Amino acid sequence: MQVRTVRRAANLLTLVSVAAILLGTLGPRDLLEPATLNLDHRFGHAALFASLGAASALRYAVSLRARRFSRSSLGVAFFGFWLLAAATELLQGPVGRHPDFTDWLADMGGAVAGFLGGSALFRLALSRAVQPDPPPAAREARTPSSPRGRRRGRARAR
Repeated sequence: MQVRTVRRAANLLTLVSVAAILLGTLGPRDLLEPATLNLDHRFGHAALFASLGAASALRYAVSLRARRFSRSSLGVAFFGFWLLAAATELLQGPVGRHPDFTDWLADMGGAVAGFLGGSALFRLALSRAVQPDPPPAAREARTPSSPRGRRRGRARAR
């Protein structure tokens, strides 16, 4: 499996997770209740955001930007979780639901748990299953290696 394929799958999973979060948190309250198995609705919030965290962890695991700028990429991911969790809670007022700080905490807890759990799992799985994409320059400039003991370029005078 190529890294490019995993990136595309991670992007698709992220979009599906965001759509499910928007539908579950801003849609009718009855929509989320069957998924929580009659538990507190905050478990539904945490599960929805855990799926986003896991999808983001998959994208982070194969991201070139995350390899170069790991702290800033991680900060951007967690800021995105915070922003989406806050936005969904604040937008619940206009749609007839009640925003709640504990729902926001459940959203953030689910996102962080999904990201951390997904990161460990995906790094382990991807290290075995994914071959890196060869860089374009390496594909074009493949030359046989020189025999041992022979130097490239100018011969050394003795």
